[in-house]
Amino acid sequence: MKGFLADILAILSKRERIEVAGLLLLMVAGAWAEMLSIGLIVPFIAMLNDPSIIHSNAALARVYQMVGARSDSHFLLAAALIFLLMIVFKNVLLALLYHAQSRFVFAKEAALSNALLERYLAAPYALHLDRNSTEMIRTLTVEVPRVTNALLQPLLTLASEILVVTMIAALLVYLNPMISLLVAAVMVTTGLVLSRFFQKLLEKYRGKVQIFGAGAQLWATQSLGALKEIRVFHARTYFASQFRRHVEGYVRAYRVFAFLNQMPRLVIETIVVALILSFVAVYISTPRELRDVVPMLAVFALSAIRLMPSATRMLSAVNSLRFSIPATGAVWRDLKLKSDLEPDGRERLDAASASPGGGNDTMLEFSRVSYRHPGMERWILQDVSFTLRRGESVAIVGHSGAGKSTLADLLLGLVRASEGVVRIAADSSAPGRGAAFGYVPQHPYLLDDSLRRNVAFGIPDAAIDDARVWQALEQARFSEQARKLDRGLDTRIGERGVKLSGGERQRISIARTLYVNPDVIVFDEATSSLDPHTEREITDTISGLAGSKTLVVVTHRIAAAARCDRMIFIAHGRIDGVGRYEELFAASAAFRKMVGAKPLEESV
Repeated sequence: MKGFLADILAILSKRERIEVAGLLLLMVAGAWAEMLSIGLIVPFIAMLNDPSIIHSNAALARVYQMVGARSDSHFLLAAALIFLLMIVFKNVLLALLYHAQSRFVFAKEAALSNALLERYLAAPYALHLDRNSTEMIRTLTVEVPRVTNALLQPLLTLASEILVVTMIAALLVYLNPMISLLVAAVMVTTGLVLSRFFQKLLEKYRGKVQIFGAGAQLWATQSLGALKEIRVFHARTYFASQFRRHVEGYVRAYRVFAFLNQMPRLVIETIVVALILSFVAVYISTPRELRDVVPMLAVFALSAIRLMPSATRMLSAVNSLRFSIPATGAVWRDLKLKSDLEPDGRERLDAASASPGGGNDTMLEFSRVSYRHPGMERWILQDVSFTLRRGESVAIVGHSGAGKSTLADLLLGLVRASEGVVRIAADSSAPGRGAAFGYVPQHPYLLDDSLRRNVAFGIPDAAIDDARVWQALEQARFSEQARKLDRGLDTRIGERGVKLSGGERQRISIARTLYVNPDVIVFDEATSSLDPHTEREITDTISGLAGSKTLVVVTHRIAAAARCDRMIFIAHGRIDGVGRYEELFAASAAFRKMVGAKPLEESV
């Protein structure tokens, strides 16, 4: 519990802690108003039973004189009005408290969700290689609401109800200590017994809810993501059954939890009613005037009516806290993720070597770079050194698993070198920053949005330049098809571009890169999933960019690689050769084995 409270405090900003302090002050005022509204019942009912008390009681006599009452009836009407105003004041105060609580909780939910997504987007790329995206989506959509609605809200409710119970208990002790202490002892004992009884059951079903809930979300994501394969391989029954198993398990576990959460209210209500009736029986059996005990019974009855929901809400809040405490740890863990946006681990080349007229015009340099995933022993790349000159095209070739895509990630600054240094030239258009990089992956992620927003990726509508969009589409050789679309740039292309062919999706991805006018463009297996005819067309498009852009083509297709100025051949995580096709063919046995020991024209 101590660690849980520390996590709760940690996710609250300084301003939010001040807001919590303000809420506590409102809670104290609300609890005081609740106590006062119940306490006024005693004199009011007493005056109704015996109006002579108005004059015999010194305090009431003074109030009688102050209000200038003309008769006892007039005074009783004034007292009724005061009592009504007190009730109105109490309810307005409580309404303000409930509004402030809701505003705080839901504002915190929005703030946590926004902060978490920003953390995920800025976290080291290696994190996304190790963690399933479904887990992060679940944290955003399930765990964050649980922290706010099932943790923060119950905590505030618990604090508020404890104050109310304390105030009303103090009033009852003042009026009748013996009966109040007896009631308190019974209620506390009942609460402790119920809490201990339900604790183990709730922990059991809390675990089941988490396991089945995560499984249901995972299978839903996989089912919709692999829809085409599911249809082709007739796997619908399997995926549907897996989802059904998890969602039914989740529903069963949550149903039991909801049932257990309602039981304490029924038990407490039964005990409280039995106590009140017992007190009535005791008072009736004693030789007292009934009118002497009616005010006291009324106070205890009203207190019981008010305390029953308080006790229920307190137990429910405690159960909710126990059920949802792990969510706080999950959210706080991800809020502590470190940003990996700046610096990106790449150093800047000196101006002489990077300038167009100076030195070797180096655009990028790898100096004895090695890489392995954090916590892993196996090296993916080892002792890689090469340079990339401004305006040239270089192909990174090798077998699958040789480390080509990891090399691309290092180029883009997505991961940091475990050893060695990556240096990039300064961007002349943005002093102090590295050269701008563009990226065309094998499977580009296209938004379920307009063609315009897919090309001008991540740019607000007001800042999009349609002329630049068309220019990028022209360079990507897609402008003609775009002009034939029903709504032009406003045409929605469907989730992941399902309304387009593979080649069209790649051309949009190329246009997306060209829109930002990068210095270096990395093509990571950009043609490997295309048919031969479309591959040649895309390769022609890439070749058409040579000279105007610095190109890095990561591929295992020799036909595409042979069009580049140089090839860097990667074998088992190391550079096994650098040069034109003929040079590599002559110098590297591994390269000859990969291409089948064929001349260039036969390999192509």
